[in-house]
Amino acid sequence: MDETHPTIEPDPLEPLKPVESDRIQQEDVFCGQCGYNLHGLTPQGNCPECGRPIEPPKPTPEEMLEREDVFCGQCGYNLHGLTPWGNCPECGTPVERSLRGNLLLYSSPEYLKRLHQGNVLVIASIIANLVFVALLVLVSLWVSVGAGAAPPAMRTVQVAGTVAGVPISLVALIGWWFFSAPDPAFVGIEPASAARKVLRAALAAQLLITVGHVLHLPYATPGLPTLTPAGLIEVALMLAAMTASVIQLVAAMLYLRWLTPRLPDASLFRRSKTYAWLLPTLTVAGAPCCGFGPLLGAILLWRHLEAVRRHIKCIRLEAALEFADDGPTDTARSD
Repeated sequence: MDETHPTIEPDPLEPLKPVESDRIQQEDVFCGQCGYNLHGLTPQGNCPECGRPIEPPKPTPEEMLEREDVFCGQCGYNLHGLTPWGNCPECGTPVERSLRGNLLLYSSPEYLKRLHQGNVLVIASIIANLVFVALLVLVSLWVSVGAGAAPPAMRTVQVAGTVAGVPISLVALIGWWFFSAPDPAFVGIEPASAARKVLRAALAAQLLITVGHVLHLPYATPGLPTLTPAGLIEVALMLAAMTASVIQLVAAMLYLRWLTPRLPDASLFRRSKTYAWLLPTLTVAGAPCCGFGPLLGAILLWRHLEAVRRHIKCIRLEAALEFADDGPTDTARSD
């Protein structure tokens, strides 16, 4: 695979903005040649002062491949210098397909499959976690009333709750890992600060913290942590888990803000922008309110991801038909 990357790297976090050829300039936009204020004019017109086209003509596919680095949406190969009617030398995908933009419809079937699998696992983990927390609260109340909150009984509930919650946490981590899989079209041009990479770093931290909780179980004490080495370790694990969870949530919402325009769905994109600040706020500020903030945040995230899942499912079906019509040739695959 050609490892050449663009000189100016595009920012995958920048949301796509739909282009409307007949839109009217709503802001003060000045002509690049004479400085005339183009406010109120349409992009397909000319500057009244100097006659320069308001919106420069878009390059043809041949000019785009000659001037820019265009990466294959299937495997990430650099298509620079190829012809738009040819195929990718690496995987055989038609070059023209990679020139259509970065909508998920034109992404590789394997990438779409991984997105869908991860989405389903994350939704399943949210539902399982809501049911698990409700059962844990009921059992804790029953033990507190029936056993008078005796330390042995409370410790049993604490240990059982931690152990039972590990599989749910692992499903959530695997789901987000799949859902944040790298898109071949962005391989090599994604900045280190991309939300997807931050999300994966937070997931790795969450896994280490989960392992730490399991290893620390034999030394945990029921109730509030004490000022002992074991108690201090418990507090450190709790703080690390909360920090990693908040970072993971913020990165996940920023990642969804980047992903939803590729569906495309304007309402989901607007919701993603709102949830990018609303859900972390509910989780952090609403936690002291008997946990209602995180509960509401989990329900909102569940509904949002379910809408994304339905879109991805439809896109996979449509992409399968599209890819079957103009997919890789047998000759290219054998090469």
